[in-house]
Amino acid sequence: MLDDLDRHLLDILVRDSRTSLKDLAQQVGMS
Repeated sequence: MLDDLDRHLLDILVRDSRTSLKDLAQQVGMS
């Protein structure tokens, strides 16, 4: 159970970092 929860949290963290990196790249590309 804890492993599944940790994996879920890791997935959320990775997804968040990926989206913020994408947003950052778009902002840099626009400016």
